[in-house]
Amino acid sequence: MSAAKKACIDGAEAAVATAPEAGSTADGGARPPTPSPKWTCIICLDDEGEVVQKGCLCRGDAGAVHVCCLIEQAAHAASVRGNYREWWACGVCDSAYKGDVKLALAEDRVTRAESLDPDDMERTSAKLGLSNAYEAVGRYIEAVPLDEEVYQARLQQFGESHRRTLTAAHNLGYSYSRMGRYADAERIQRGVLEQRKRTLGPDHNDTLVTHRTLANTYNSMGEFKKGADMLEEVWEIRKRVFGAEEQKTLISAIDVSVSYRTLGLYEKAAALQHDTIAASSRVFGSSHHSTLLMQKSLAETYTAQGKYSEALELNQLVVDGLRQRVGPDHPYTVQGIWSTASVLSRLGRFREAAELEEVTLAWANDALGPDHTHTIAYRSDHAVTDMELGMLGQAEATLDHALLYQSARLPDDHPDVLFVRVNLGRLYIQQGRYAEAEASLRIAHTGQVARDATAMGEDADASPSTLTTACRLGQALCLLGRTAEATELLTATIPPFIKALGAGHHGSMWAKTVLATALLDGGETDAAERHAEEAVATLRQVLGQGHADTLNATEVLATVLQARGRHAEAVSLLTPAHVAMVSVRGEDHVYTLRVASTLGEALAGDGQTAEAVAVLRDALCRIAAAMSDSHPLALSTQCALGAALETAGDPHGAGLLRAAHEQQLARFGPDHPAVKRSRRLMT
Repeated sequence: MSAAKKACIDGAEAAVATAPEAGSTADGGARPPTPSPKWTCIICLDDEGEVVQKGCLCRGDAGAVHVCCLIEQAAHAASVRGNYREWWACGVCDSAYKGDVKLALAEDRVTRAESLDPDDMERTSAKLGLSNAYEAVGRYIEAVPLDEEVYQARLQQFGESHRRTLTAAHNLGYSYSRMGRYADAERIQRGVLEQRKRTLGPDHNDTLVTHRTLANTYNSMGEFKKGADMLEEVWEIRKRVFGAEEQKTLISAIDVSVSYRTLGLYEKAAALQHDTIAASSRVFGSSHHSTLLMQKSLAETYTAQGKYSEALELNQLVVDGLRQRVGPDHPYTVQGIWSTASVLSRLGRFREAAELEEVTLAWANDALGPDHTHTIAYRSDHAVTDMELGMLGQAEATLDHALLYQSARLPDDHPDVLFVRVNLGRLYIQQGRYAEAEASLRIAHTGQVARDATAMGEDADASPSTLTTACRLGQALCLLGRTAEATELLTATIPPFIKALGAGHHGSMWAKTVLATALLDGGETDAAERHAEEAVATLRQVLGQGHADTLNATEVLATVLQARGRHAEAVSLLTPAHVAMVSVRGEDHVYTLRVASTLGEALAGDGQTAEAVAVLRDALCRIAAAMSDSHPLALSTQCALGAALETAGDPHGAGLLRAAHEQQLARFGPDHPAVKRSRRLMT
């Protein structure tokens, strides 16, 4: 082999080995080639056929080519001049190709290399380049067998310690991690890291790339503390070796900030992200793909902090920028769209969120496969949106499948598994399956406590994940009539919740809403009213009067007011709340029907019996159709309807009330708050 050919192959492998940085692409992150009839091919000087921009730094006529001409030029450079670099980089501006042009060159290179001697390094180098091209356009499934083939060939040809073998092993580990095969990825990456530390030293860039990739694999496995420690180590080394404002150092800074956010250190994460975005904008420009990805990370921190308007505005700017910079179907753009959907859901704009989620799910199914860990996680998120829209059966089927799949492949306390268990608990609550809800949430809470104790040590008590799961469990206990347990758990949870997220965070106020219900069931009406009023006032200010969470809190406050005999005030709150809830969730959603049922009770208490009967009849019919006539909400609504009919002189009222009371008694026992309420109505 000539020295020139060997040098070019070495350069190709160096480019591939350093390519897979989150926040960076091997091709510089520019937009995919755009067809245009106005250009003339710079190679053949003909404008017939499809002339495209080759996507390097050459622009206009200087960057216009027929792809077939570019392929022949690269093949000529390799065979005649021994310059293999032109298979992936422009011979004029020396910048990398991208998108469809990059892929077309890589595919043709592999085809030509098949005719070479089996031991010729160009065969494996070409396949390594094609794998990188597949990853650059999000075709991860097709990259894996290429990486496996290259690694086995290098292992046989050079042995396990050779740098070419380590390059192939690194890329294979990265591909496995992409495909959710975390145990395989971790095993390979640990081996590569040990070998590179020994042969290249801990400060070498190749060593740091593997160090960082292994840390991100640990994060994907849910081992956040281990991942965070490794990422901080990489960041400190990069600052010392490369400087604080070098691109890889800035990417490491964002890695560390994401670790802070994962560990619940939101203010610390946001501060570091602001500093890093400012540095990236100064060095690379505000429209550079790395800067945009840093802004996406900041938007996700805003979401975690409950700053939804700021998050949505920033996410939309990021997605627009990424569409222009790397293309609409690039994984980075898709991730930005998913983040936008997440914010829309938290803003109560569920239908808009569902539309974006369906787009990204279609991409994930194609690019990752339907059984990829990330695809399952995306589908689980979409199931939560389905649940918010009242599609409970569809949501349950998706979450059941996710739990079955993830439990077989991930540890029981993995965040993805815990996420599914928590949302199954939420689903069971909506379906009136309170015992199953408590069981699912109990498992999730126990797992979350153990995980946070390992990951956060003495700060575990302030983990937003643990606190949120505790509140969900408290809600289930309250619905089961275990008022004292619920009150104790919620009372202990809210102070650290407020300390971690702030008194104005919607999560803190949701916790206060659940506590208000428990206090009301326990007869502490003054405290219940105080917490409910604070929650409604804060949520109106933070989320808006028509947000679903605000409307749920309003229903709780109205229930407290009714218990205190202030029926007219309850009616004035619930009448607009019901109209708004229909708009947000639809007429047949369980939360809409709960507001309708509470409104009917308030109307009856206010002496508007005919109106109460009409509202309660309609609500009962809808509850029975949407869920069942034995759903706890159906039984409480039937009790209220029976009492209202009795007041109106209808002889059927007493029978309805008695039948519902007996079902409640059989299901919950004599001490349940709902049973006590129906007993009071009977007397």
